[in-house]
Amino acid sequence: MNVTFYLRKEKKSKKTGLIPVAVLVTDNGLIVRKNLPGVKVLASNWDSSLQRIIPNKKNEDYNNSIEFNSSIDEMYYNIKEVWRKHFLLKKLLTKEVLIQTIEGTDEKTNHKLEQESVIEYFDKFINLNKNYRAVQTIKGYVTCKNSINGCDIKSWTLS
Repeated sequence: MNVTFYLRKEKKSKKTGLIPVAVLVTDNGLIVRKNLPGVKVLASNWDSSLQRIIPNKKNEDYNNSIEFNSSIDEMYYNIKEVWRKHFLLKKLLTKEVLIQTIEGTDEKTNHKLEQESVIEYFDKFINLNKNYRAVQTIKGYVTCKNSINGCDIKSWTLS
């Protein structure tokens, strides 16, 4: 998966000269292009090699570089997180899910994937490690899993 940020120069504002920053996501033939909500910069403030906004000089007006670069970093992280979850669970990542992530309308529930219980996850962990760990280590894992399985977690209280 590749995530690239670039300027949409054809969408330049005639009044202010601000250009929207867009994201291009490509993955196995899937292509999504979308403007980042609320992120617009002057062409002179954009570093295309770093894909970030250059901080303003002392004699220039503030260009929101800190806030906008933070938005770009957060968007990159969110896209990669959604991709990683789908990849690990062998789910097909759709264009709609990516668009919701970029637009911020996913609310972390629209692409929420099935949650495994701790015991199911522990079983997978044990099965994956059987070929690589010593017999006693696997016995310890099983004992730990059985201890967790026998507990009533809902009755636990914090003190």
